[in-house]
Amino acid sequence: MAIDKEKVIAGRNAVYNYRSAHDALHVGTLAADVLEARHTELLETLTAQLKALGFVSLEAYEKADAELRLQDYNSELRRLSLPADGPIRFVDVSSLSFEELWALRVGSKDLRLSDAIPDTVYFGHPSLSVAPVIAYASSPAGDEVAGRAALLGIKTCRSRHQHVRHAGYIWQHDLSLRVITKDRFADLGEARKASYALCVQTLVSLGVQNVVVAPNSNNFKLGKKKVASACWASYNGVFSITTPVTLDFNYDLGEQVFDDSTIRERVTTLKESLGHETTAQTVRDAVLAAVGSIFSSTVTSGGLTQSELDVTAEVKHGS
Repeated sequence: MAIDKEKVIAGRNAVYNYRSAHDALHVGTLAADVLEARHTELLETLTAQLKALGFVSLEAYEKADAELRLQDYNSELRRLSLPADGPIRFVDVSSLSFEELWALRVGSKDLRLSDAIPDTVYFGHPSLSVAPVIAYASSPAGDEVAGRAALLGIKTCRSRHQHVRHAGYIWQHDLSLRVITKDRFADLGEARKASYALCVQTLVSLGVQNVVVAPNSNNFKLGKKKVASACWASYNGVFSITTPVTLDFNYDLGEQVFDDSTIRERVTTLKESLGHETTAQTVRDAVLAAVGSIFSSTVTSGGLTQSELDVTAEVKHGS
């Protein structure tokens, strides 16, 4: 159902006036019965005002208000453009293995901190023939995931992070977008919003118009299904933002490894949403456009430096 923005804004004004009047009641020393009567009067006035705007209840208004705020937030992400702060290097890491990508994810923070590398976007679009890897958490649930994967003969890798909510994930057909920068963001909140915008603008450029993310979530959804996620971190002035997008997904494998029959109801893919596969070049172009727009910067393509190659060689699987 379409939201009437003007009526929701009018509802916000009514709620604001109610709260101001409510706070004013507690400034004095009214008797308890008088205070209760005034509270009731204020609430009845608010309810009548909301009904006049078409909201059958306070809950109906709050739902419409939340939906409008979500729409406005996602519209902002589609337009987000940060002040220019120098060029950004773009490196295609599609040929790296999961272990090498993870090593680079860990080691690039120190490289950027020491200025061994410039601000960089790492782009990974693995081949559809790549073998799956199960990255599992250091937890009892993660160990169970690793055990089921081992029985299926699937390669596993223990995550270095202590996942709280997730036992693990399948790395296979995931587009990896990762930005490592130094002093480009004012704070972690700005880095988080940039990671959201990077994912949203990339997906919109590819033709996925109805992608939505909530401000307090890191899951990007099409309807009720997750198609991408985001994470962000800061490290002595170095910011890392990562936004993996599910290009395609092996649902049968997911159901077996995670012992979860609801995956098809909760997860979707770029291929499903578009109705066809996307080429690496098409996705690359969309990412380049999003990066250039969000960071207002010149994006220059390059390869891994010797320092980055050394990092991928030094950090071994499982270490």
